[in-house]
Amino acid sequence: MGEVTCIIPVYNGEKYIVECIESVLNQTRAISKVIVVNDGSEDNTLKILEQFAEKIEVINKPHTGISDTLNVGIKAADTEYIAFIDADDTWDPVKTATQMEAIKKNHIEMCFCGVKNFLSPEMTEQQKKMVHLGQTELKGYSKIAMIVRRDVFERVGLFDAKVLTGDFIEWYSRAMSEDVTHYFVDEILCRRRIHLTNMTRSVEYDLKDYASILRDHLSRMRKKSINTNSE
Repeated sequence: MGEVTCIIPVYNGEKYIVECIESVLNQTRAISKVIVVNDGSEDNTLKILEQFAEKIEVINKPHTGISDTLNVGIKAADTEYIAFIDADDTWDPVKTATQMEAIKKNHIEMCFCGVKNFLSPEMTEQQKKMVHLGQTELKGYSKIAMIVRRDVFERVGLFDAKVLTGDFIEWYSRAMSEDVTHYFVDEILCRRRIHLTNMTRSVEYDLKDYASILRDHLSRMRKKSINTNSE
């Protein structure tokens, strides 16, 4: 069946990038290509990536944000399928095999799986008390839980670089508007790390982006309904 490229966007990921990459390389169904897109890291990320030089492809670029970084990786991929993982998260060893089997069995374009949040060990007890979703199992409609046909991006478009947060939600809403076929594997195959850096995103930016995403989605659905009714 089709080969899979894994895209890993990273910005100052020295603390967790090794664990992330190893979880991708240790899949029971081998990933065909691993592309790490370095978004202008200022720590030791690049030096750490050198130890994987024979197993991964590294693309260096100026710091422009997550959406643009993902798009660089997508454009560099040449396999039939693409998967994503953030540099601080990990995959279960059977993630790729399980999802690709589901894609084959159900004849779909996009497959998701369950995600479980976990608290990074270096967090203090006081910091852990601030987190309410530390061990919650999530219905994994997120980047790290997705394997998708590469040609879906030709139909739906790339991630919107103007969106500061909620980049995947915005893209997913467009994918649903285009009736991209999808399936959910009801197994926890991804682990999302909760740590201080990803706890401190701006709520103001979150709210602005999500409000804009909702408006755009409703507009697309209204237009789709009008077009359907006029046929």
